[in-house]
Amino acid sequence: MLDLFCCAGGAARGYASAGWDLVGVDIAPQPRYPFRFIQADAVRLLRMAPGLIRANFDAIHASPPCQRFSQCTQVSGNADDWPDLVAPIRAGLKAIGLPYVIENVPGAPVRGDLILDGAAFGLGVRRRRLFELGGWFCMSPPPNVLGSMTTGHYVSVTTTATQQSDGKGWAVSRGKAVGLQAMGLAGAEMTHHELGEAIPPAYTNYIGERLRSRL
Repeated sequence: MLDLFCCAGGAARGYASAGWDLVGVDIAPQPRYPFRFIQADAVRLLRMAPGLIRANFDAIHASPPCQRFSQCTQVSGNADDWPDLVAPIRAGLKAIGLPYVIENVPGAPVRGDLILDGAAFGLGVRRRRLFELGGWFCMSPPPNVLGSMTTGHYVSVTTTATQQSDGKGWAVSRGKAVGLQAMGLAGAEMTHHELGEAIPPAYTNYIGERLRSRL
């Protein structure tokens, strides 16, 4: 599995638990990525080395930067400060022709072929994500709704804080360990910024198991 925009490896950990070997790619150094890592521009890599990728990988996961489409960015009005890399990544993936997964936030120009949230996996975080599946397909798991966002059962994990609801809003501060536990990443070596950019490994474990069965 070629893991593009890998950051610190939230998605990679899920794929690994489903039996995949990972090679991560990111434009920035990722000293806490837990598998093989290549520092490179993902868009350029797809364009310049399609034959090499086809010869060495069975599938590709891509998590382009989501800031342009995130709810916080839309509220602050600075979406144009962030690039839209979904279209060039999709074009590169289609040209290579391997099965692929593109992950991003609701509001991004990504097909919601698969929509996953923490509640479906019994996690302590609500973190809805869209997954566009290229060259293959699988169904979403049944929901497992454990409570509303205001019950205090869930925490909100951002790049700067982990907070829990007091019934009125996300007002109760919690430590990074609580955020890691809620995301299913307990024991992972990550900064809080890296944690806030991660997706729960349970998502990609679910995807990875089904993708392997279709190869």
